[in-house]
Parts: sequence; C-alpha cells; structure tokens
Amino acid sequence: HGTRITHEDPVESRKKFGLPEKGKIMLIFGFIKPHKCIHIAMDALKMLLSKVDAYLFIGGWIAPSAKPEHKEYVEFLLDKMKKDNLEERVIFYKGFIPEEDVTYAFGACDVVLFPYYEEDRSASGSFHLAIGAGKPVVASRIPKFEELKNISDELLVLPYNAEGLAGVLLRLFTDRDFERYVKEKIEDYKEKTSWETTAKRHLEVYNEGV
Repeated sequence: HGTRITHEDPVESRKKFGLPEKGKIMLIFGFIKPHKCIHIAMDALKMLLSKVDAYLFIGGWIAPSAKPEHKEYVEFLLDKMKKDNLEERVIFYKGFIPEEDVTYAFGACDVVLFPYYEEDRSASGSFHLAIGAGKPVVASRIPKFEELKNISDELLVLPYNAEGLAGVLLRLFTDRDFERYVKEKIEDYKEKTSWETTAKRHLEVYNEGV
C-alpha cells in the first residue's frame, strides 16, 4: 500500500471540524463499527485526563448500510460517554466526512488510534493516511498493523488493553525525546512508502523482468 503525503495546517484543520484549539486530539477515523473498539479508547482517555488535556475525535458515524449491531454499538458509546462524564472530551463527527476533507481530519489531530480487534489482515488505508500526514499511530498488536514495527514496536498495544494504550499515549504526549524519535521514523517511513517511491520500485522490478 502506498502512502499519500499531505501537509494540512493543524489550526485550519481544527477550525474546519470545530475542534478545540488547544489540547491533544486523538483521532479514530471512519465508520463506527464494534471491531474498532472505540470504548477502549474512551477508557484510555479517561485515564489520561488527570495528566493531559486531551480529546477523542471520532471522525465518522454509522455507515448507511450498517448492521443492527453497529447501531447498537453507537448507542452503547453514547451511553458510555455520558456515564463516564466524557461529553466535553469525546467529539463525534456524526456524519460522513467528504473525500476532500479527509486529509484535514488527519491534519487536525496529534495522534491516530487503531485499537481494533479483527482477523482481517488487509492493509489499512487510514493507517497510511495517518503516516502520510506525519502523525504518530498507536495500534493493536494484530497482523493488520504489523507494519507499525517499522516505525516503533512500542506503538503496538495488546487488544482490549486500555491501560497499555493510555501508557503509550502518555509517553507520546509527555516524553519529548520519544515523540521526536517516533516523528523522525514516520518521516523516513512515509518517504520510503510514498506512492512516488512505490511506483518507481514497481517500475524497476518490471524493467528487470523485461
């Protein structure tokens, strides 16, 4: 999967979605589905709040073709948000982000989360959008996100582990050296996997075979 490199202005990007100007924003992007384990990210956010001014931005809503259990999961998340007093901290987009605005969703955030639990091994387009925007990614230690080891193995967390997720996020937000290291690795990796580099590599392989 190639990486599309983008450079959206964080201030403008936040304005576009009406997001807070200050504070750390964590993004979970795309349609809301149970395997994305958004409730785990909410638990991690709750643990972080005593130490970090942070928000969770859910950049997506229910898919038009959503199954009943997906709709139930959204209801569960809205209830949980109220019970956990996170109404000021969890921001649901409640709609479909048009394609021309997708890069701004990534531009607006400080880190992109993938606390997923699923068997699907296919490459994640959202993962590459995050890398292309130069954003740190924290993901579940499942085959789908093995690629993250190329940046830092420490960004992978066992599924359903809210404490582990909160721990990695706290480190990213408070340990400048770790944050710098991760961002440098992302810069290298996005250049290496950019569409331009990938296309060149394919062409070289093709020419060798001819």
